[in-house]
Amino acid sequence: MKHPGILLAFVCLAATPLNAASFSEGSAVVDWDRAAWDALAGDIGLARPVLTLNAFFDQDAVSVRNYSQILRDPPTNAIYTGQVYGMNGPVVSNLEGRTSQPTTFTFEPGNPEGHSGVIGLAGISRFGVSGGGSLLYGDYTLQFDTARQARGGSGWYLKGNIPPVAPAFDLLQVHLQENGDLFQLDADLAVTFEIANFLYATPSDALRDVGDFHFTARVATNPGNSPKLRVAQIAKSSLVLIGEGGTPGGTYTLRSASAIHEPETSWRTVGEGTFDSKGSSSNSIPVPVSDLTQWFRLHQP
Repeated sequence: MKHPGILLAFVCLAATPLNAASFSEGSAVVDWDRAAWDALAGDIGLARPVLTLNAFFDQDAVSVRNYSQILRDPPTNAIYTGQVYGMNGPVVSNLEGRTSQPTTFTFEPGNPEGHSGVIGLAGISRFGVSGGGSLLYGDYTLQFDTARQARGGSGWYLKGNIPPVAPAFDLLQVHLQENGDLFQLDADLAVTFEIANFLYATPSDALRDVGDFHFTARVATNPGNSPKLRVAQIAKSSLVLIGEGGTPGGTYTLRSASAIHEPETSWRTVGEGTFDSKGSSSNSIPVPVSDLTQWFRLHQP
């Protein structure tokens, strides 16, 4: 059995984000390249252009429409450039059939790729299909996943939450900038592997650049609102982690990773529960033996 002092040496590294940041307000601007859109899906036997923008509904417009209205309302505001997608707040109210998502994004300043949650963007583009019918793009969430790199992307992408739910655009040539309380992300929008292969059935369209994406948001840093791990103890063969600063009665998950800067998807859940009336938590987990270092953090919705 290892000496308790050796165990304590690595569990003392356990931590939670002490400077968790979120976005208080923001929006994305999309400038579609019409010529690129006119060239999409050119091999499926329909008259070109196969897809033509005939309506854009911004944040205000989509909030008062259900799915049927978005699909059938008369053509309006069919602009390819300057489309503004407002960032949603932490709570979203959707009319029937709508799938707009809330913003739950938190991150450590300087490490947005290691974020938790997503950025919900409100707005829908409706494209007419030359063979009949319409195709909707929107109700996006902006997020990062290293798995997208295997498809040729940067990891940053726009997920389309209108069924069928799928990655809609990979972000390429990404430029990130954090300047005080201002966060900016600029990138090219590229057709994803999934859309090219399974929607258009034209694999050659994968990663085709179809426009530019610009996201800007105000950063709110609120360490006091983030639960923190304050005590780590060794009890027999278990590691006991004590947390505080949570929302009394709120739920939480305890997550672990071998490196603090691992992407959010690599952090595994090792415990969960409900904060007590004082906002405290306690979890007992088996002592890690396979990794010399383990990082821990508490996450509450």
